Amino acid sequence: MRENGLLKTASYRFDGALRRLGGDEELFQELAGFFMEDAPGLLRTMHSGLAAGNALTVQRAAHSLRGLIANFDAEQAISTTLAIEHFCSQDQLQSIPTALSRLEVEIESLRESLHDYTMHSPPLGRR
Repeated sequence: MRENGLLKTASYRFDGALRRLGGDEELFQELAGFFMEDAPGLLRTMHSGLAAGNALTVQRAAHSLRGLIANFDAEQAISTTLAIEHFCSQDQLQSIPTALSRLEVEIESLRESLHDYTMHSPPLGRR
């Protein structure tokens, strides 16, 4: 939805992302699709890596997830993934569950915002 000419949802502003993409709504939609497809699996990988005590697995998945969410200027989620990566590099696995729970909430909020944005955007080709 648009507010004062800016793209905005309840939690996120996507105008910066679209500006970086040269206003290419189709590319934005593709990036949103990649996020929707890949984020759940990366979160599962983080959980399984944590359960196995494998910091490297958790760190790699957090890094990949951070790359996906950076496309959408999701600063809190980016900060949380950075914290998880730091915990992994310091072998502080006991600090990860709280951060991972917070990340899941942030990812769900981003997912809902992207869904809301795509549902309220004009169809591709009519923008």
